[in-house]
Amino acid sequence: WTYTMAEPNAYEVLQILDTASDDEIKKAYRKLALKYHPDKNKDNPLAGELFKQVVEAHDILKDPAAKAALDTVLKAKKAATARFAAMDERQRKARQELEEREQAAKKARLDTRDANERLAAEIKRLRAETAARLQAEAERLRSELASVSTHAASPAGRATPPAEPVLIVVEATWEPSPDSQYTQAALQQIFAKYGEVEVALSKKAGKALLSFTNRASARAATRETGYTSSPLVVTLRDPAATGTATAGSTPTAAAPAATTANSSGASRESDVLARMRQRAAERAAAAAAAAVPTSTPVT
Repeated sequence: WTYTMAEPNAYEVLQILDTASDDEIKKAYRKLALKYHPDKNKDNPLAGELFKQVVEAHDILKDPAAKAALDTVLKAKKAATARFAAMDERQRKARQELEEREQAAKKARLDTRDANERLAAEIKRLRAETAARLQAEAERLRSELASVSTHAASPAGRATPPAEPVLIVVEATWEPSPDSQYTQAALQQIFAKYGEVEVALSKKAGKALLSFTNRASARAATRETGYTSSPLVVTLRDPAATGTATAGSTPTAAAPAATTANSSGASRESDVLARMRQRAAERAAAAAAAAVPTSTPVT
């Protein structure tokens, strides 16, 4: 049995004052023990519990150490009650406000902990959904590219005539920030799943040009949104604006130097596009050379 101040103290159980003598304690105990003894109260289901309380209270008060500890607690409680009663209205109000602030601070800590746990759960859910979405997009893209490759193959095993260099340029933009995650390497990794891609960061913050040699890949790349915290906006560039050739189109002549010189940003972008076109032409030439059939000796 453990005594707590939330329960009636031993003096209250025996119905005596805390100044009672040993003889008064014994007398009160005998009286109540006889009154609540279970053998005399067979029809009272509470008698057993009351008898137990009487015995425990007597055990405390007959033990000098336990009685001294109880008297100390009761004395401190009386002193606190007296101090509170002696406070004026302003002091009581200040104390109550302090206790309310402490309770509010405790509640705020618990609310913050709960909010952090909910946030962690939401982030985990979003990451799982993003991973599933990217996996599905990669599968769909592979299927689309496989379909394009099948339709592009020559009938009856004949080699496909060398095509003109194709350079499809897309523009990726995002909200600029000093700690942007969109480095050239990061963009290369993000868009590599759509096919062979070349990335060039623009001098203008928050912008990059990406070149593809396959229109299906470029079109699929326009659906990329990048990181959730900083979404990408990806659009196809007008072939006339890049001076690139696509199947069924005629390359547009490069703009005169006097025109491009009007904007240093446009000039730098033209240089980037020119280098992209050059590398696309080199890749097309290499592909054409590899496609030339090897002559077979006549027997």
